[in-house]
Amino acid sequence: GIMHMNITRMRKFSEGWTAANMKMFDKYKKKIKLADQDILNILFHKYGELVYELGCEWNYRIFQCSQGYNMCPHAATNGVSILHGNAMAFVNGAEMKLQVIFESWEQHVLGSSLDHLLATIWDKLEAVSTNHQPSKCARVSNINNILTKELQK
Repeated sequence: GIMHMNITRMRKFSEGWTAANMKMFDKYKKKIKLADQDILNILFHKYGELVYELGCEWNYRIFQCSQGYNMCPHAATNGVSILHGNAMAFVNGAEMKLQVIFESWEQHVLGSSLDHLLATIWDKLEAVSTNHQPSKCARVSNINNILTKELQK
Protein backbone atom coordinates (compact mmCIF):
# COMPACT_ATOMS: atom_id res chain seq x y z
CA GLY A 1 0.00 0.00 0.00
CA ILE A 2 0.84 3.66 0.03
CA MET A 3 1.37 5.56 3.24
CA HIS A 4 2.16 9.24 3.61
CA MET A 5 3.51 10.07 7.04
CA ASN A 6 3.63 13.46 8.73
CA ILE A 7 7.00 13.30 10.50
CA THR A 8 6.23 16.37 12.63
CA ARG A 9 3.10 14.71 14.02
CA MET A 10 4.91 11.41 14.50
CA ARG A 11 7.47 13.16 16.70
CA LYS A 12 4.59 14.39 18.88
CA PHE A 13 3.16 10.89 19.37
CA SER A 14 2.13 10.66 23.04
CA GLU A 15 4.26 7.60 23.88
CA GLY A 16 6.97 8.45 21.38
CA TRP A 17 6.78 6.98 17.88
CA THR A 18 9.44 4.34 18.30
CA ALA A 19 8.24 3.32 21.77
CA ALA A 20 4.64 2.94 20.55
CA ASN A 21 5.75 0.73 17.65
CA MET A 22 8.01 -1.36 19.85
CA LYS A 23 5.19 -1.82 22.35
CA MET A 24 2.95 -3.22 19.58
CA PHE A 25 5.77 -5.43 18.34
CA ASP A 26 6.48 -6.82 21.81
CA LYS A 27 2.80 -7.50 22.42
CA TYR A 28 2.01 -9.12 19.04
CA LYS A 29 5.37 -10.46 17.74
CA LYS A 30 4.18 -14.07 17.71
CA LYS A 31 1.12 -13.18 15.61
CA ILE A 32 2.49 -10.78 13.02
CA LYS A 33 3.49 -11.95 9.56
CA LEU A 34 4.14 -8.74 7.64
CA ALA A 35 6.32 -7.00 10.23
CA ASP A 36 6.06 -3.24 9.71
CA GLN A 37 2.67 -3.42 7.96
CA ASP A 38 1.14 -5.48 10.75
CA ILE A 39 2.65 -3.29 13.47
CA LEU A 40 1.31 -0.12 11.84
CA ASN A 41 -2.13 -1.69 11.32
CA ILE A 42 -2.28 -2.65 15.00
CA LEU A 43 -1.01 0.75 16.13
CA PHE A 44 -3.47 2.71 14.01
CA HIS A 45 -6.31 0.42 15.00
CA LYS A 46 -5.63 1.60 18.54
CA TYR A 47 -5.18 5.24 17.47
CA GLY A 48 -7.66 5.44 14.59
CA GLU A 49 -8.14 9.16 15.05
CA LEU A 50 -4.58 9.68 13.81
CA VAL A 51 -5.26 8.11 10.40
CA TYR A 52 -6.45 10.02 7.37
CA GLU A 53 -7.45 7.66 4.59
CA LEU A 54 -6.66 8.79 1.09
CA GLY A 55 -8.93 8.00 -1.83
CA CYS A 56 -8.29 5.02 -4.08
CA GLU A 57 -6.68 7.28 -6.69
CA TRP A 58 -3.72 7.60 -4.30
CA ASN A 59 -3.09 3.84 -4.47
CA TYR A 60 -4.35 2.73 -7.89
CA ARG A 61 -3.69 -0.97 -8.41
CA ILE A 62 -4.16 -3.45 -11.22
CA PHE A 63 -7.35 -4.95 -9.76
CA GLN A 64 -9.06 -1.57 -10.05
CA CYS A 65 -9.11 -1.78 -13.84
CA SER A 66 -8.48 -5.42 -14.78
CA GLN A 67 -12.15 -6.46 -14.74
CA GLY A 68 -12.92 -4.25 -17.72
CA TYR A 69 -14.31 -1.35 -15.73
CA ASN A 70 -12.82 1.25 -13.41
CA MET A 71 -13.39 0.31 -9.75
CA CYS A 72 -12.12 3.68 -8.46
CA PRO A 73 -14.64 6.43 -9.26
CA HIS A 74 -12.32 9.09 -7.83
CA ALA A 75 -9.68 8.14 -10.41
CA ALA A 76 -12.19 8.70 -13.22
CA THR A 77 -12.85 12.18 -11.86
CA ASN A 78 -9.43 13.21 -10.56
CA GLY A 79 -7.02 10.92 -12.37
CA VAL A 80 -4.57 8.50 -10.80
CA SER A 81 -2.23 10.18 -8.31
CA ILE A 82 -0.09 7.16 -7.41
CA LEU A 83 0.10 3.99 -9.47
CA HIS A 84 0.92 0.90 -7.38
CA GLY A 85 2.91 -1.85 -9.06
CA ASN A 86 1.84 -4.72 -6.83
CA ALA A 87 1.60 -8.25 -8.23
CA MET A 88 4.56 -7.40 -10.49
CA ALA A 89 2.25 -5.23 -12.62
CA PHE A 90 5.17 -3.06 -13.75
CA VAL A 91 7.45 -5.84 -14.93
CA ASN A 92 5.72 -9.09 -15.88
CA GLY A 93 4.33 -8.09 -19.29
CA ALA A 94 0.76 -9.05 -18.39
CA GLU A 95 -0.65 -5.53 -17.93
CA MET A 96 1.07 -3.31 -20.43
CA LYS A 97 -1.01 -0.18 -19.76
CA LEU A 98 0.59 0.01 -16.32
CA GLN A 99 3.98 -1.30 -17.38
CA VAL A 100 4.54 1.34 -20.08
CA ILE A 101 3.87 4.08 -17.53
CA PHE A 102 6.45 2.58 -15.19
CA GLU A 103 8.97 2.19 -18.00
CA SER A 104 8.42 5.78 -19.14
CA TRP A 105 9.03 7.11 -15.63
CA GLU A 106 12.04 4.83 -15.28
CA GLN A 107 13.58 6.34 -18.43
CA HIS A 108 12.57 9.92 -17.60
CA VAL A 109 15.38 12.25 -16.55
CA LEU A 110 14.23 14.23 -13.51
CA GLY A 111 14.19 17.93 -14.30
CA SER A 112 13.38 17.40 -17.97
CA SER A 113 10.06 18.33 -19.53
CA LEU A 114 6.92 16.78 -18.06
CA ASP A 115 5.17 17.61 -21.33
CA HIS A 116 7.63 15.30 -23.10
CA LEU A 117 7.05 12.60 -20.47
CA LEU A 118 3.28 12.91 -20.91
CA ALA A 119 3.59 12.67 -24.70
CA THR A 120 5.83 9.60 -24.36
CA ILE A 121 3.41 7.90 -21.96
CA TRP A 122 0.41 8.75 -24.14
CA ASP A 123 2.09 7.34 -27.27
CA LYS A 124 3.02 4.13 -25.44
CA LEU A 125 -0.50 3.76 -24.00
CA GLU A 126 -1.97 4.15 -27.48
CA ALA A 127 0.53 1.58 -28.83
CA VAL A 128 -0.61 -0.97 -26.23
CA SER A 129 -4.11 -0.82 -27.72
CA THR A 130 -3.04 -0.49 -31.36
CA ASN A 131 -0.59 -3.39 -31.15
CA HIS A 132 -2.95 -5.54 -29.07
CA GLN A 133 -0.43 -5.94 -26.26
CA PRO A 134 -1.64 -7.77 -23.13
CA SER A 135 -3.87 -5.47 -21.08
CA LYS A 136 -7.15 -6.16 -19.35
CA CYS A 137 -7.20 -2.51 -18.25
CA ALA A 138 -7.34 -1.50 -21.94
CA ARG A 139 -11.02 -2.52 -21.87
CA VAL A 140 -11.78 0.36 -19.47
CA SER A 141 -13.36 3.28 -21.27
CA ASN A 142 -11.05 6.32 -21.17
CA ILE A 143 -8.29 4.43 -19.30
CA ASN A 144 -5.48 6.41 -20.94
CA ASN A 145 -6.99 9.66 -19.68
CA ILE A 146 -7.61 8.20 -16.20
CA LEU A 147 -3.97 7.12 -15.98
CA THR A 148 -2.53 10.43 -17.23
CA LYS A 149 -4.97 13.08 -15.99
CA GLU A 150 -2.69 14.16 -13.12
CA LEU A 151 0.20 14.73 -15.54
CA GLN A 152 -2.08 16.77 -17.79
CA LYS A 153 -2.60 19.41 -15.08
